[in-house]
Amino acid sequence: MGSRSTTTTATAAPLFSCPKVKNYSYKLPSNELELGQRSFSSQKIEPFFPSKTTDCPKINFLKKLSLAEFYFQAKQFEEAEKLLDRLSKSREFQTLEKKTKTKIFLKKAKIYELKKDYTKALRNYNKALLNQKEKQEIKSSLLSSAKVLLKQGALIQADRIFKSLVSLEPLDTELLYQYAQVKEQQKRYFEAIDLYKKVLSLESSYQKDSLFLKRYAESFSKTGSWATAGIVWQNYLKLEPEDRGAWLTLAKVQTRQNERKAALNSYQKALKLGAEEKSILEKLLWIYEQLESWKSLENASKKLIEQTAPKNASYYLLYAKALVKQSREKEAIKFLLKSQEEINSLDFYLKLGKFILGQQNYYLASSIYQKALSLYPQNLTAILGLANSYKAIGLFEKARELYQIYLKKIPYNYKTRKDLAESLYYSGQEKAAINEYQKIIKSKPKFSEAYYELGSIFINTNLEKSKKLWQKHLQLEKNSKYKYQIYYYFPELK
Repeated sequence: MGSRSTTTTATAAPLFSCPKVKNYSYKLPSNELELGQRSFSSQKIEPFFPSKTTDCPKINFLKKLSLAEFYFQAKQFEEAEKLLDRLSKSREFQTLEKKTKTKIFLKKAKIYELKKDYTKALRNYNKALLNQKEKQEIKSSLLSSAKVLLKQGALIQADRIFKSLVSLEPLDTELLYQYAQVKEQQKRYFEAIDLYKKVLSLESSYQKDSLFLKRYAESFSKTGSWATAGIVWQNYLKLEPEDRGAWLTLAKVQTRQNERKAALNSYQKALKLGAEEKSILEKLLWIYEQLESWKSLENASKKLIEQTAPKNASYYLLYAKALVKQSREKEAIKFLLKSQEEINSLDFYLKLGKFILGQQNYYLASSIYQKALSLYPQNLTAILGLANSYKAIGLFEKARELYQIYLKKIPYNYKTRKDLAESLYYSGQEKAAINEYQKIIKSKPKFSEAYYELGSIFINTNLEKSKKLWQKHLQLEKNSKYKYQIYYYFPELK
């Protein structure tokens, strides 16, 4: 009893000469079971296996299958796997009933799951699927495996399992719904949408399932399908009208579609439901500006100015813009100048200078840019803003100096080089101006204005040269605002 001998399959006996074994099941005699259990408790490497063999390959096969089960129960998974592999490649395996084959594949699948080899586990589950009678058991096992994988973040392996399940049950809406969520977790939103659509085509009652609609809408939002996303979000909100987060998302979707009035309504509903006022007001500023709702823009920006610390220059400027659009220019400028006491920052001065320059108050703009340069003397935006202010006032020599400082740092800015050329020309430096226009044409041959301006310089001295330059200008810009002036001098260019 202390010595053990390995079992060998009797190959001489005919395969089907054995007595019938009911359902191909075999149980070890009770004394062998006791010995096997005793070997487990003594923590031997292998459980007891009887030395006595039979002449029946079927019974020997099933005895080995019992041994594999012992290994499995003893958590000797490597040994169980090896033995099951040998058994599944044997001649006897081919004669087994499908039910027994399925159990072997399921056992192997479980072993691979425990070893976290999910690819091999899935392969064995798929083999087990050939037996349709075990479908429910296999489906349950696969679902359990998929859930474990999802918790572990193994999305690709979980996806493979769901793919097998869907091939097994292609009309199972609950299964398709879960598979769509797996696709979402992998950020494969288009595939998720296709699965959600299939669910709805099979079961219309999901149209009344708010959680389903929310996930469906989120997938459309993630893919940028704004029109459909908007429709699905609205359907969801009919079921869940108190979901302020959904109202905010719908507002963003509507903004993307330039449905500003609808977005405004959605933001206002979110506000009523207790959404944070400041974050919504920030979004409403843009909508009010686009809708040209100046009084609303004034009120919203004023609220944000009062609520925000540190001060945000953009709110002040939007407030001023709202005042200007209501023909309250003096009030706007007075407000902005007073605001300098609260916001003594470069960013504010730069934005303020741009705003006032846009109001064509060039002297005031120049003083604002000078303040900006007193804080940061090398700031190129302030240098350019002051140069533009001087040029608009007519201080061309001062403008020229600043444009040249700017272009030393950013020589490729052809629009600024054009402003430099104009300043040179109007300050009496015609040759230098021509040189700058030629630089622009060389570096930016499709910049039509350079041809027009250079042609204008030659109009009194070289008509042929002027004509060629203006002709090139018209070729580049057929609807030029200067065309009638050009036709006056050269009617043949019409």
